[in-house]
Amino acid sequence: MAAKGIIVGAGRAGTHLHYGAHLAAGNEIVAYVDQQLPLAEEAATRFGVPAAYPSLTEALAKHPNVNFVDICTIASTHLPLAKEGLAAGCHVLVEKPLTETAAELEELREVVAQADRTVCAVHNHKYYPAMSKLLAMARGGELGRITSIHKEFMFAHERIRMMEEGHWAHNLPGGRLFEANPHNLYLLHALVGELELVEIHPRKGSERFPHAAIDQFVAVLRNDQATVTIRMSMDADTAVYGKHGTNTFMVCGTDRTVLADYGRVEQWAPAVRLLDRVKSKLLQREAAVSPPALTDRRGERINVGVGSGHYWLMQEFADFLGGKRPEPPVTIEEAYFTQQMNLEMGLAVDRLMAGSKGAV
Repeated sequence: MAAKGIIVGAGRAGTHLHYGAHLAAGNEIVAYVDQQLPLAEEAATRFGVPAAYPSLTEALAKHPNVNFVDICTIASTHLPLAKEGLAAGCHVLVEKPLTETAAELEELREVVAQADRTVCAVHNHKYYPAMSKLLAMARGGELGRITSIHKEFMFAHERIRMMEEGHWAHNLPGGRLFEANPHNLYLLHALVGELELVEIHPRKGSERFPHAAIDQFVAVLRNDQATVTIRMSMDADTAVYGKHGTNTFMVCGTDRTVLADYGRVEQWAPAVRLLDRVKSKLLQREAAVSPPALTDRRGERINVGVGSGHYWLMQEFADFLGGKRPEPPVTIEEAYFTQQMNLEMGLAVDRLMAGSKGAV
């Protein structure tokens, strides 16, 4: 029997990224919720979802037997919506960042500890084929003991949506980049476990985005096993890096060093030798599984999230709901570390940019 759920938020995440992935995984969406009811109604009409509501409270009252709630709203609403879903006996999917503040994160931790349902963060980048390959190599010991990692996450400055004025993520600790920084952190957590922040250096490198507090940073993190550096910026040139910028790892192990991005994994030393290359247009997993070609009521193809990793995350989430796996695809420990560190880094940036003493 298909798991039934409610999607809260009829914006890009709730429609373009999540709906098709749920459908392809066998989950049934019974309602859309959005404070702007016309948006929920438009999404419901487009996808043939039975109902639309302006609040989760109303949706849960009308659909008391749903199995999950999928929260695709701005970060400041995540905690109350997650609490409401858990109180109704639902498992809860939550887009990153998990919460907006450290106090909210601690409250969510306490609520989940007392609930008989769980919260699963949407950490979809782990499911890109090349990232899955890299993580499998690390788990299988092919790299030896990982001693250092450099992570480069550069957005093309032409991608105005990432830094557009008025976007809610500018209000996050550290600003807009810290809506996307969780992707760095949960991938690093999967490779070497929990880390501590050593230092962070934020910069305002250009005047392209005068409304943004910063447009780049470099951070150093470490644990007993490894030292990690992260560089995140909005200054990638599309002529060099393409329209999506670059998202790369250099992972150094005692047995092997590899370079990886979201489309390939390559060995480094002494000369580059191809280990595995996965083209974005010809994903190995897509070829093996052949996700269904789904269309909406307008006859337009529905994105099922293979290219963004959502397809694979929702497959595992559906297996969890159906009792085929003991825990969700993203553990609560991974989710807590990711957002706790994201908040710590963002708050350090705020202190530094304000000129406060004692900043990291």
